[in-house]
Amino acid sequence: MTPEQFKEYKSAASLETAISVEDLKGIPEGTLLWGVMGSGTTLHIYLADGKIHRVVYYGFPHLNNLELIEAESSSFITVEDCQPRRRICPKRTNFEFVILLKRLGGFIRFLPYDEVEVEQEAFYGAVLEDFSEANQP
Repeated sequence: MTPEQFKEYKSAASLETAISVEDLKGIPEGTLLWGVMGSGTTLHIYLADGKIHRVVYYGFPHLNNLELIEAESSSFITVEDCQPRRRICPKRTNFEFVILLKRLGGFIRFLPYDEVEVEQEAFYGAVLEDFSEANQP
């Protein structure tokens, strides 16, 4: 295998286990997945402006103490990048998105489903615009 073929192989392998913006047609802009990474960090994957955004951050938007740890915006996201270290909150996660993840081999660990009401919102976590440029990686 040549270096070019190896690069093509790696690219093809990752795309086979990825979700593209095209796969999300009909899903409105907003949170796709919101989960706990551990040690006070949060994973928020959301659809906006024709892209899939993935942010990992520390802190809470309502307390104005956000610190951006990782950020990516692309036309696709790999299944692996959708796996939080801990668990996903079912009430803040899009059903169609997690069904697609599961069909692609993703393993999703959910927090217990509780009866506490969650106000319906388009975005449940911090988005890239919530972070100052100085705090972005």
